[in-house]
Amino acid sequence: MRSFLVMLLALGMAAQAEERRVWLPGGAQRLPAALLAGFEAESGIRVAYSETEADLALLSAAELADGIGQGRLQPVRRFDLPHYGHLDPALLGKLADVDLGNQYGVPYAWSTLGLVHDRAALAERLPRQPADSLDLLFHPGQLARLADCGAALGGTPQEVLQVTLHYLGHAPHTSEFTALEEARLLLREVQQHLRRPKAADIGGALASGELCLALLPSDQAGEALRRAGGRLGYALPREGSLIDFQVLAIPRDARHPREAHALIDYLLRPEVMAVLGEQWRLDGAGREPRGATALALTEESLRRGFVEQAQEPLELRRRERLWASLRSRGSLGW
Repeated sequence: MRSFLVMLLALGMAAQAEERRVWLPGGAQRLPAALLAGFEAESGIRVAYSETEADLALLSAAELADGIGQGRLQPVRRFDLPHYGHLDPALLGKLADVDLGNQYGVPYAWSTLGLVHDRAALAERLPRQPADSLDLLFHPGQLARLADCGAALGGTPQEVLQVTLHYLGHAPHTSEFTALEEARLLLREVQQHLRRPKAADIGGALASGELCLALLPSDQAGEALRRAGGRLGYALPREGSLIDFQVLAIPRDARHPREAHALIDYLLRPEVMAVLGEQWRLDGAGREPRGATALALTEESLRRGFVEQAQEPLELRRRERLWASLRSRGSLGW
């Protein structure tokens, strides 16, 4: 009997030890090692990466929407997240476009697709044109006046196509043939006025003066602004643009959800979120805006912006074919 009790005790201790860990997906963007070391030292929970299982997933907004739709995620328990109140309510409200009631995802960072412009070049060539309008890129007459100093489209093909559809008054994720064809024709028309940077680094080309205007993700835009030393400006289009999120979510089959909640809460601390944002050049999802790209996200631009949705594989392939037809003509660069 005594040996049996010893065996049960040993098994209990082993189970307890097994619980004190949290697995992250091996293929995901890796969290800064120093932050994880601080979490491990404070909590006693070991963080490790695995190719076969995960207790915590790092997702985009579209991936979050897909995970919810496929039933692959479990709801987060907010009562296990004391630092949840640090999150910006306005950003949570926008993320609710793909996660109703913010049941499944916890944002820790966000990014936008905005306009980076050379202040002097724009004032000289288009003195009456607002710097926060997509007309700069999608109105051929205005874009032609910037041909000598150079304009480009950054972001992924899917992102550029979504912004183009939104500019034309269509749903960014529409599958209607007429809307997609209208977007294709507009991009084909402006294509002749775009410039492909020599090094294919649009942010670097803006900072060096090779380009004077570009549509660019905010992380790349922030780096270009830092390098240019005040010569460049950043604005979110008044017509609205893409707002993406980096989200923490817990898989439905996670074996250590309690530990996953502990890591989420640690990452929501203001000082930890600031380090994470600096490391990845992203704006944190907390209440305190940081940097020029974060300050550009006003209440109005948040209202007019859109969040990327999950799309069916067939629809993605259709858009890829559309983009391939444009790419063959040059200038778009992907």
